[in-house]
Amino acid sequence: MAGTVVLYNPADDVLDNIASYINQVDKLYIIDNSVQYNDTIRGKLEQLSKTIYINHDGNKGIAAALNTGAQCALDDGFEFLLTMDQDTIVAENFVADLMAAFTQNNPDLIGILAPRYTEGLKHGAGRFQNVLFTMTSGNILNLSVYKKIGPFLSELFIDHVDHEYCLRINRQGYKVLQNNDVAIGHRPGTLKNSKMFSSYLNFSSHAPIRLYYFCRNGFYVCKLYQKDFPDFARAFLTLLFKEIVKIPFEESKLKRIRMIIRGYIDYKKKKLGPLVQQ
Repeated sequence: MAGTVVLYNPADDVLDNIASYINQVDKLYIIDNSVQYNDTIRGKLEQLSKTIYINHDGNKGIAAALNTGAQCALDDGFEFLLTMDQDTIVAENFVADLMAAFTQNNPDLIGILAPRYTEGLKHGAGRFQNVLFTMTSGNILNLSVYKKIGPFLSELFIDHVDHEYCLRINRQGYKVLQNNDVAIGHRPGTLKNSKMFSSYLNFSSHAPIRLYYFCRNGFYVCKLYQKDFPDFARAFLTLLFKEIVKIPFEESKLKRIRMIIRGYIDYKKKKLGPLVQQ
């Protein structure tokens, strides 16, 4: 079992996060997408056993980084790949507990094995549950399926990369299987609160540029899979509506609105890849 973690200008706590699972994999590929390198953190990461540090020479996007990690694992003969975000920490025996699903289901049909997220996603009854899509962090990617259905879409850069891949897995007859016995805490964005009348509103906040990718890529993925998976379009539009509703309670309100509008315009223009700031 190999693992990969994608870094982007990480804080010092990334070392503790990696320590929570490094002994649960045989090799860890650290893909660094940072634009501002921290030589101290980099030096400590390179000293860890079982790690391969790869400088991506700038931010190539989450999809390209995941593809680099997957290709490294394939080249080294691994069959499964744990995919992690830099801010995720897991429990002891997380990987072993999650992998138990492979022994009780047909592993050839499982494209991604996912934990149950304690934030943001609901789960149904039963130990194992087929889901339409999930987040990247804490997943186990079946590399034999990866070879068959192709790499993550690098043109998406960031946002909805995981969703598109899960939808592709489902459309090609494989499963995204959620193991409800294994939980992981992961909240996208930064937790903020804002006073509204006599109470406080708690919500996850994203940088304005993320709203651009969220909007642009979301509409793009909806168009790709609208006939097969209309439920994804409904889920995306619901989340987009929530992001818009939060804007009055956020900073940089006008910039957020502009990023959403620009994301939709670029989607209509079929313009993908990294956003070139003007």
